[in-house]
This record gives sequence, C-alpha cells and structure tokens, in this order.
Amino acid sequence: MTSDFNRRTKTCWFYFRVEGARKGVRYRFRIVNFEKSDSLFKQGQRVLCYSCATEQWFRVGGSHVSYLPNDIHTLHAASYGAAAAEDEVAGGGECPQLYTLDFSFEPTRDGDTFYFAPCFPYSARDNSQHLSSVQVRSHSSPQIVPFCIFPTAGSTDFQGKDHVQVSSLCLTPCLIPCELVTITGDLLLSLSCWLALIHARLQPH
Repeated sequence: MTSDFNRRTKTCWFYFRVEGARKGVRYRFRIVNFEKSDSLFKQGQRVLCYSCATEQWFRVGGSHVSYLPNDIHTLHAASYGAAAAEDEVAGGGECPQLYTLDFSFEPTRDGDTFYFAPCFPYSARDNSQHLSSVQVRSHSSPQIVPFCIFPTAGSTDFQGKDHVQVSSLCLTPCLIPCELVTITGDLLLSLSCWLALIHARLQPH
C-alpha cells in the first residue's frame, strides 16, 4: 500500500482489482505493510469485494481473516510502502512494527473481475453529487428530505422553504472543496435553540 496523500505515513487503505480467477479455487491475499497495531479486522471485520458480473458488493474471508505483526526486516520495510520506516532508518532509529492482513477468497464463477477494499469506496465526487441531490430535493419537496427539521409534528410552516444549504468552507491541499452543510429553516432562525455541529471527513483517496 502507498501512504495517504501529502503524508509519509498511514498505510491502512487498499483498493485493488483481480482478474482471471477460477471458480472453486481458493486464493490467499497478504497485505504486509499496515502500520496500526489495532484493527477492526482483529475484531471480526471482513474484506469487502465487488463482483463486476453481479454488480454487487459482499464480504469475503469468513474465518480465514487474520491481522498479525510480521517480521519484515528494518532495512527492507520502506520497499513495502512504509515511508515512515525509511525516515526512522535514515535517522538511526528502528523501523516501526508492521502488520499483515491475511485473507482468503474463493470465486463462484469464472471470467469475473473483482475489486477488494476495506470499506465501501466513497469519493469526494460521490459526496458532492449526493449533496447536490439533497439540495434539489429540499427545494422541490422539503418534507421528503432526510435532513429536514420540523419544530412540531405536523407543522406546515416550512412548506416551500429551503432547509438544506451547501456552501464551500475551504479547499483541501488537493484543491477539493470542503462543503459546509447548513440544515435549518426560517422559523428556527428566530428561535432560541441548540446548534448541532457534526463533523465528518473523507479519506484522501
């Protein structure tokens, strides 16, 4: 794995494709340069797989999933993608402990193409498109938008009002807009009420 963008550490995300796998053959995958000592894979999480033939995501591995420390030699650790190890070795220190994710997969058909990831891929473009669709639905029919807030049950004061506003708060180092989503209504602006601030981030991939 490579490191996160604009960083020399944090090798914990993967997304790769497999072609030519044969039905009924069990394939074993080992990803050797994880840097975190703890992982959800140690607590039962399974690797996510996408089948191009069925156009569906599903979990693989079952009981054949392990996340354990490995014995990759200090001088060779950087060649496996752990950039932090290179810095440590250059400074005379020790290479940080690396960990291996080991899992198995057995295709149920020939000629399929598979994609593997730790979680559902969700890009900044996906997020932007979703927020745009939420705005459109908010403007056209406020009551069906999941983000809508009504002061009292059955209130009609919000009919035709814009409850969801999306603006650009700033740009990331990769010049991707960081959206600020405001969920409110005209009536709420004149009331003394609590403000809920929710923060979420996308991994830089």
